[in-house]
Amino acid sequence: MMMMMMIFREINAVLLVVVLVWLSITISHGFVIVPTTTTTIMRPVRSGTASKFVPQITNGGVLSELSSLDASADESEAVSEAADNDGPSSISTKLTPKEKRVYTMLKELSDSNLPFRIVVVGNGAILESTNLLGGSPSPSPNSTIMKLNQSPVSGANIVTFASEDKSFEFHLMIAKVDKVALIEKDSPINNGKTMRIIRFINNDDESGSSKSICSLIIATGDDDHADAANEWFKIMTSKYGSEHTF
Repeated sequence: MMMMMMIFREINAVLLVVVLVWLSITISHGFVIVPTTTTTIMRPVRSGTASKFVPQITNGGVLSELSSLDASADESEAVSEAADNDGPSSISTKLTPKEKRVYTMLKELSDSNLPFRIVVVGNGAILESTNLLGGSPSPSPNSTIMKLNQSPVSGANIVTFASEDKSFEFHLMIAKVDKVALIEKDSPINNGKTMRIIRFINNDDESGSSKSICSLIIATGDDDHADAANEWFKIMTSKYGSEHTF
């Protein structure tokens, strides 16, 4: 009986040592995971060409929403870098039939040489910018160059309108565009003025509802340009109707 008690004590002592060693290793390497607690870990964040470490809060071993924000930032940065170079001509041959139809309409917007007020409404923010979606960069600082590229991150086909100095960049994932609406209505601000809007729409497959991707409002100041814009919009409406599915 005494012999068995001594053996049990030795086993318990060995197990205790093993547990202490395991805890020491996991704590020193920061690998302690407690599903019901909040843990702070250090993660690298790139700043220019250097990297720095900042704390990131995790809960239950699940990363916070910063992960999805980082992915979006990486995608945006990669798209901007890809737009700096002319995409290979083979990209246009890889467009789906729907993407080709969207690209054709975007090219018509670019060839119009009209200024557009681009409005993108996000969750809690609205971005607006007035630019030409084409034209030569030399005569006007608001002119842009249209390019077709593939995202090196997602592989998505993206049309980019960018100014020569890259102070303005508008990226549109053409596969996301399902419909376009051409809207003509009175301006709620300027009496007697008519707003001519081209709205690109995405169909939500899960909910079945439609969501606006962005709205392009023809921005003309003087009557001469207004007449030209009106004629161009009439041509587009006769071709696509008030609503067109790609």
